[in-house]
Amino acid sequence: MKYDKAAPPPKYLTNEELLKEKHTTKETILNGFKKMKDGGLICTDIQAMAKQNGILMEVLSQLTINLLQGLTITHISMPVRIFEPRTSLERICDLFSHAPLFLKKAA
Repeated sequence: MKYDKAAPPPKYLTNEELLKEKHTTKETILNGFKKMKDGGLICTDIQAMAKQNGILMEVLSQLTINLLQGLTITHISMPVRIFEPRTSLERICDLFSHAPLFLKKAA
């Protein structure tokens, strides 16, 4: 995936990449999952499972700490890595990667 230098964050992709037709068939959406007889799904993608490794324990430890402090379950924040595959450092670098472009124009 190539980043577009003319597209500042949060738009990291080119218009062509964004406008590409996405796969919308049931088979492509459920790729990496196995459908069970009872209607449930089991993830069979080893790489996807490895990316989510440790998240359950992180959420449980945060829940325990919040309950011991007298807080409710609504005070738990979900780990960012569930929703964002990149690290915080990668995201911060992306924000600052466009700084020279904007600072030159501002000067």
